[in-house]
Amino acid sequence: MPYFAISKTSGLVSGSPPEITTTGEAKEDISSINFLAFSKVNLPTGEKFSDAWNHEIWPEATEAGMKTLEEQGVEIIEVDKEPFKEAVQPVVDNFLAGASDGQKALYDLLITTRENY
Repeated sequence: MPYFAISKTSGLVSGSPPEITTTGEAKEDISSINFLAFSKVNLPTGEKFSDAWNHEIWPEATEAGMKTLEEQGVEIIEVDKEPFKEAVQPVVDNFLAGASDGQKALYDLLITTRENY
């Protein structure tokens, strides 16, 4: 069952994409969130809804939400993640040194997936 939430703090939307039929139409009407315009999604044959969600719908909704926040005077601060990555790298290295082949494969999959999104 899909879920939907709007952060009271940021106003940003989160949730899982709605289930769709093989024709690309949503199984349930989510007209209460028309501003995201994904209640009906027509996908080319063979394209997965998760790809459209991750690469089109979600980024557009995030951009629109951030623009709205900026228009309301909210200062958006981009955080430099590199110092954190450097600080935790010894923990990651320690984990991987004792990890099984399966754990290493899962770690690699997670890293690759994160880089794709």
